[in-house]
Amino acid sequence: MEDKFVLFSNQHFITMGIGFASCILLVFLGFFTEKKAAFAKIIAVTILGIKIAELLFRHYYYGETVAELLPLHLCPIVIILSIFMMFFHSEFLFQPVYFWSIGAFFAILTPDIRDGMSNFASQSFFITHFFILFSTIYAFVHFRFRPTKAGFIGSFLLLITLAFIMYFVNKRLGT
Repeated sequence: MEDKFVLFSNQHFITMGIGFASCILLVFLGFFTEKKAAFAKIIAVTILGIKIAELLFRHYYYGETVAELLPLHLCPIVIILSIFMMFFHSEFLFQPVYFWSIGAFFAILTPDIRDGMSNFASQSFFITHFFILFSTIYAFVHFRFRPTKAGFIGSFLLLITLAFIMYFVNKRLGT
């Protein structure tokens, strides 16, 4: 029997439960460390390693080309921004991560993945999307970053600009 992902199955609900519980646990652990920025950096570097491993896995296991692996969608871009935000303690990067993190929430609820949770790419999908939510909450709680009206406008304008550029890039690459 093939291990296929089924939306809103027990496997999906268990994965979401573990993911949300892990986010809460990691934010809670932040209260017990004196070096909150160092803790954030360790998690950011770990997620970067997982994402790179996922891309290599998808290239070798699924045969996806470099063009298919490029971060030409919103969530991979937010993952990159989240990693940099956590690593560099950047309130500037917090703004788009905060406003775009709702996309990660919906990606977790309705994932577009091929295989079940025994597949590394599927596990990485959930880990990296939960990282977006975790990084947003962690920065809000521990770094005391707050969304601003200017951040909302800037995030919206950046989103429109990225969508415009990515349309032509995706069209050119056939992705």
